[in-house]
Amino acid sequence: MYDHALGLLHGPQERIEEARPSLVRARTLADSPIARAMIASLSAQIAVAEGRTSEAMEELDRASVDAPGHPAIAAIRGEAWRACGMGDATTPLGECTRAAPGDSSAWARFALAAGSQGDAKAALDACARGLALSPRDADMLRMQALALEQLGAPREITERAKGAYLTYRSPDDAPKIRAACARNVAGCALERVPVHVHSMRAAP
Repeated sequence: MYDHALGLLHGPQERIEEARPSLVRARTLADSPIARAMIASLSAQIAVAEGRTSEAMEELDRASVDAPGHPAIAAIRGEAWRACGMGDATTPLGECTRAAPGDSSAWARFALAAGSQGDAKAALDACARGLALSPRDADMLRMQALALEQLGAPREITERAKGAYLTYRSPDDAPKIRAACARNVAGCALERVPVHVHSMRAAP
């Protein structure tokens, strides 16, 4: 039930609501604190995706009771705050980096939040930590270049940082490639959807 709901979270926006019955059932079957925390955290992520911030916070509070201090809970809370402009997202995201310093995605989230808050120094420091773990992360490379520029770094350094971002960012013609694939390759559009349906047909 949990895996089904998790899969739907990564599917089309219009299908996310279908995850709720699976989570309700999973909650009745949960037999350990960590299982309850996982279900509450996933419920919070679904609530965030649907714009239900208050519900997400309630679910994260439940998760914190069963798994206090877990970095995933802090990460979801920070992303929820960032999505709705509710407070300083760097507070919970900073908790996440301290609890999981080896997680490059935690540093990426913190760097983006710090950049949004106008704290270029904190964003640059987070990028340095995150890029040491994942050197080709396009989001952190972009934020690193912006932070260096905001901090008045020498032109040579900022140009190198911009060049690194341009090297590893998503290609500009990606939408055209996807459109051509959908137009010319049978099943291409369907297979790009993370959670999709294949119709079963009886054998002749």
